[in-house]
Amino acid sequence: MSVKYPKQMNIIPPTLLVVEDDPDSQELLKMLLEGEGYCILQAQTGEEAVDMVRTHDHIHLVILDLMLPDIPGTEVCKKMKTMEGNRFVPVLMLTAKSETADQITGLDVGADDYVTKPFINDVLIAKIQALLRIKELMDFQIRVLDSIDSALFCLNRDCRILSLNKKARDFFSVTSKDIGDSVSEFMSGFRSNFVNEIVDYVCEKNIVYTLNNVSYKTSAPQAQRRFFNVRCFPLVATEGSDSVVLLFDEVTKRVRLQNRLLSSSKNTLLGDITMTLAHNLNNPLTSVYGRVEYLLSKIEPEKVPEYVVKNLRIVQEYLNKVLEIIRDVSMFAGGKEYVSRRCNIHDVINKALALTDHELACHGIEIQTEFDQSIPQILLDENSVEQALINIIMNAKEAMSQGGVFKIETKKLDEEKFLLKFCDTGCGIPENERAYVFDLFYSKKEANIGLGLTTVARVVQEHGGTVKLESEVNKGTCVTIELPVFSDKEETSVINP
Repeated sequence: MSVKYPKQMNIIPPTLLVVEDDPDSQELLKMLLEGEGYCILQAQTGEEAVDMVRTHDHIHLVILDLMLPDIPGTEVCKKMKTMEGNRFVPVLMLTAKSETADQITGLDVGADDYVTKPFINDVLIAKIQALLRIKELMDFQIRVLDSIDSALFCLNRDCRILSLNKKARDFFSVTSKDIGDSVSEFMSGFRSNFVNEIVDYVCEKNIVYTLNNVSYKTSAPQAQRRFFNVRCFPLVATEGSDSVVLLFDEVTKRVRLQNRLLSSSKNTLLGDITMTLAHNLNNPLTSVYGRVEYLLSKIEPEKVPEYVVKNLRIVQEYLNKVLEIIRDVSMFAGGKEYVSRRCNIHDVINKALALTDHELACHGIEIQTEFDQSIPQILLDENSVEQALINIIMNAKEAMSQGGVFKIETKKLDEEKFLLKFCDTGCGIPENERAYVFDLFYSKKEANIGLGLTTVARVVQEHGGTVKLESEVNKGTCVTIELPVFSDKEETSVINP
């Protein structure tokens, strides 16, 4: 018994596309199907049918003649089935041919059933209703999959895509056209063979397998690293399963937040430890330094061998360096008050260069400056900013061991902020190290405790600014600082960390 869709009921009837070049057959189908309550669209050529399927979002079923004037119905069916979003639109083929080969050809290219002409009306209607029930079930399954807040793939053991949901299409730029292709083609952001190894393991062991915080990054320009929790389990929990469900939950925001919290906690803990160590070391070392200084002041050169004096001076020099490090660590860990006064930023830069230009020259480093003279006098703690700039300059010097160019640029961005940019042509910093260069005690250099750029970041932040680092191996590094002008502030102010 057929199901009709009476107009007086608040039911939206299915829309059927009839593709038939014979006017009499087309009119007959239209009358028959509209009598059953269906909405009918019509096309007389294959190209017209393809365009209609492409432009109409809610075609529920296609009745397609095998013999069309422009292109064969089998080719039309193939095009329709490969359109994004139309894989589950049933196609019922009409053919005047009864040969099995023609029927098989139609089914091979994606047709879901066929009817031979002349057809029996009740048989045609029954087949349409059966295909619409299948479509309704498939649409429901798709809605369920698309409602899952994870990227979902159904894969066979060869990692070919059997099915996927909307999140998977969005995350990995996969389309319904790619069903049947290897999922590995879309997983280049993971390490090589990552998915294949998981699928093989799950199929072999018949278990659920989970990996958390898996890193994903493609080689595309400006691509950001992302993180996923990955779960894989057999599609059918039986011995020797040959298909799996693979789920990806993006946790990038959570991982980045955890990393920031861990970094903050680490810095706080290290600050407490170093403050204690600095305090306990400072007093005895200061006492030793004082005694060495006293001995040197009392020595009579003619009565003491020269090597004794020389070694005492070496001890004094190294004690002085250790005490300077302790003072820096104490300042960083315990904080300090920055007393800011109005000054010219270019004067501060020139002072930092005056203290370092000899070392730069000895390393064959050319200094280039490009100063924007429109930057007004600003409020800064001159001493701390000068030290931060020296740290940047000395880092650049160490990166250019074979000489190079060090360029300093200043630029007024607007009435509220200005920019400082320091670029070298040194060895650069590897990508896997760039995220850590501002971390406390992070250093790849020998005899370096890793306070240089950490101090830079602290000073800039305490002045209400931002700092970022860009680097490319074997090309160089740029440190960019943005600071506020504070042109409407008082002459002197205190910045409390």
